Amino acid sequence: QQTIKDALAKGADRGIFINNPNQKFQDPLCRAKMIAKVLKNEAFDIILSGLQSDDDGYAQLGILIAELLNTSHASLVMGTEFINNETVKVKRELENGWFQWSELKLPISLTIQSGLNQPRYASLKGIMGVKKKTIDTYESDSLIDNVASKTELIKLFTPEKKKITQFIDGTSDEIVEKLVNILKNEIKVI
Repeated sequence: QQTIKDALAKGADRGIFINNPNQKFQDPLCRAKMIAKVLKNEAFDIILSGLQSDDDGYAQLGILIAELLNTSHASLVMGTEFINNETVKVKRELENGWFQWSELKLPISLTIQSGLNQPRYASLKGIMGVKKKTIDTYESDSLIDNVASKTELIKLFTPEKKKITQFIDGTSDEIVEKLVNILKNEIKVI
């Protein structure tokens, strides 16, 4: 809940906390259903979620929430610009340094990249004001009937290093001959 208090100190009006002790056994769809059920009755304009979490890294939560709430969605968002009270222009990162600008109608769910903005520091007034702001708490069991995941993590491991680096010594002609032999007979790519 400290993260929520930090957000309140930096200017958020209210916080929502979902107590989910089974989170490590749940897939993103299960988590998204809980969040969507809470947000369904909220009057929100924008839902911000990170691109990937540090723990699981599924990169699906924001997209799933948008689908469950039937809102517009953009992922890999690098920037936003409000055109009017109903439309937001978002800058999405594509590959190789390319960007795409899209206009979306509110409400929207944005999956943001790190570095989208510079977070502000909490002022002393903001820190003191946290005590007066509310944090609504929900229990995960009360939000959805079946909190069981549709997927199961069977094993998590660091891959074994199977290949070794081989140095080829000799003259240029000898190196080329040995390299062609490896590519042709061992790796079989030519």
